[in-house]
Amino acid sequence: MARIGEGAPAPAGLVSPLDTQPVAQTKDVAQVQTQAGVPAQAAATATAEVRHLPQDQFQIQPFPLPGQGIVEGGCYPQPPYHPLPFPFPPQPLPFPLPEPQPLPLPHPFPFPPCPPPPAPRDASADAALKQLDQQPKPISGEAMAKAIKQGTEDLDGQAAGQEYKQFADWAAKNQANLSPEAKEVMKVYEKYAKQAQFNGQTGINTGDYDKMVKEMNTAGATDVSAKKAIDQLSKGDGKVSGEDMTRAIEQGTKDLDNSSAGREFKQFADWAAKNPDRLTPEAKQVLDIYKKYADAAKGQGASGIAPDQYQKMLGEMKEVKTYKDESAGKALDRLNHLQSPVSGQQMLGAIRNGTQDLDGQAAGKEMQDLIAWARDNASRLSPEAKQVVAIYMKYATQALVNGQTGINQGDYQQMLNEMRQALRPPVFRPLPGLDAPVAG
Repeated sequence: MARIGEGAPAPAGLVSPLDTQPVAQTKDVAQVQTQAGVPAQAAATATAEVRHLPQDQFQIQPFPLPGQGIVEGGCYPQPPYHPLPFPFPPQPLPFPLPEPQPLPLPHPFPFPPCPPPPAPRDASADAALKQLDQQPKPISGEAMAKAIKQGTEDLDGQAAGQEYKQFADWAAKNQANLSPEAKEVMKVYEKYAKQAQFNGQTGINTGDYDKMVKEMNTAGATDVSAKKAIDQLSKGDGKVSGEDMTRAIEQGTKDLDNSSAGREFKQFADWAAKNPDRLTPEAKQVLDIYKKYADAAKGQGASGIAPDQYQKMLGEMKEVKTYKDESAGKALDRLNHLQSPVSGQQMLGAIRNGTQDLDGQAAGKEMQDLIAWARDNASRLSPEAKQVVAIYMKYATQALVNGQTGINQGDYQQMLNEMRQALRPPVFRPLPGLDAPVAG
């Protein structure tokens, strides 16, 4: 294979940079090729071919020699700028960039005003609270009412301001140490203080202050558990049974505040004195049992009934019964807690709840309880309720005639359906040839 410089022409476009030197250097190139072992004739031929290449033939131009083609400043000349023949279309960003946000300032602007200095504490309120801290726990309602009066009775006009704030903060931190009565006292104080603040005052005027002190004393001396039980008795206007009175006394005195012979007994006795017409003979008997044990405890200088005596008292009370059947009695007691008149739906519900158990007494003890209750509360029954009672008596009497104390399931369901039908409003249907509608 022929090599460049050995007689074979060089390919077009492939010319050694050494061959592009000026003609003055051709002699030196030939001399170097001869020394390398290339014949002088071949070297001269290659040089001639390079010198006579066409003008449009691409040749690699050498870097200029030092001192040639250098412009002022010592830089090589730059090629002219040729813009692209076509513009590139704008390309969208690969993802939306966030909107620029201003840098956060180290502090909000404008700077917030300095907080006001804390108000000076009220000395009288602090003294009263210090005494409360020394009271036995839980703190009673009487002690709470006394402390509030001592801490707010001065004339500095802060009963609804700084003094109230100190008592409210103290109460919030000592909730576990407050009796239910003490919490009720704080509610009374809060009511009057908030009202004064609403009126733009930091003090409570004399008239309202006297009313507040009276209400606090009443709340402090009122046992909360006994009050809840008595409120339950006061809901309706029916007769209070022996069972209902026993439940109320147990719920109102079973807490361990050691007041069952003191204020709790007084609250029940006061309520009974105000409502004698609502007490059944059995309820009065239960109250007599309570009085006996409370008087015995007070005779020994105690305000509470000893645990063993308390359980004995409850046992005696539960022996006093107004009703013969327990389920019927509970259903009828719920009617006693309703305001008159008793509706037909309420009467139907009481009969269903009191007789739907499977003890076989729907025409026996349960019927006896219902007849006795309806007789004692006849003035409280609406016409619909009396109609429901009459339907019940019809089915119960039929069962007794058949020698049964219970109503069989078929007759029982038929009885309930008849009661529901009786309570439905009449439907008026126009008849042919008549102008007025006829009920049917």
